[in-house]
This record gives sequence, C-alpha cells and structure tokens, in this order.
Amino acid sequence: MYSLTTENNDHDSSWITDEEFEQNVSSDHHNNLSTQEAFINLILQTQQNQKELTNTIMESVKEQQLVQKEFFKNIFDSQKEQQLAQSEFFKNMLDSQKEQLIQQRVTDEQQLTQNEFIKNMFDSQKEQQLKKD
Repeated sequence: MYSLTTENNDHDSSWITDEEFEQNVSSDHHNNLSTQEAFINLILQTQQNQKELTNTIMESVKEQQLVQKEFFKNIFDSQKEQQLAQSEFFKNMLDSQKEQLIQQRVTDEQQLTQNEFIKNMFDSQKEQQLKKD
C-alpha cells in the first residue's frame, strides 16, 4: 500500500510505501516518547528540587527557632543574674545599715554610760563638797 505525502517546500506530491510510513510513524512515536520521558523526568526533577528546597527551608526555620530560643534563654538568664545581683546588693546594703544601727546603738549606750559616770562623779563631788561645808 502507498500513502500520499506532500513536501511543504515545493508542494510536490510523492508516494511512499507502507513500510516507509511505519518507519516514519515509529520514529515520530519514539521521538514523542523521548519528549514525554524528558518532560516527566523534568517534572520529577522539579518535584525533587521543590522537596529539597522545602526541607532546606524547614531546616533553616528549625535552626532559626533554636537560635531564637538560645537568644531568649540568654536574655532570661542574664536578667535572672542581674536580679540576683541586685537582690544581693540590696541585702548587703540592708545588712550594712543594720550593722551601722547596731554600732550606733553601742556608741549611744557607751555615751549614756559615760554620761551616767560623769553625772555620778559630779554628784559625788557635790555631796562631798556639801559634807565639807
């Protein structure tokens, strides 16, 4: 069997055999399959790239979350240390004031004792003076 083909360049008609036709169709079919396979491979590669990109983004997000967690932990720890230092400072200040008050009380008691001693001494001298007179 023969088929009629036309060439696009000069519009001449020519007849080819069934065998030649089958070879052409088979060749076109093979080319079509190769194109489909290449397209499918391209789609699969694109999907793989998207999957890898998604994984990379997820890893990046996880790393960023860990960095943020560590950052806020450091801030919290720093604030905690600062609060402890302030508490220790105020405790020391209160202890110092308490010690100063105790020292002041001791000084006041010593002063009272000295005053009492001096008063007694004057009173004694006064009594002796009165006894002499």
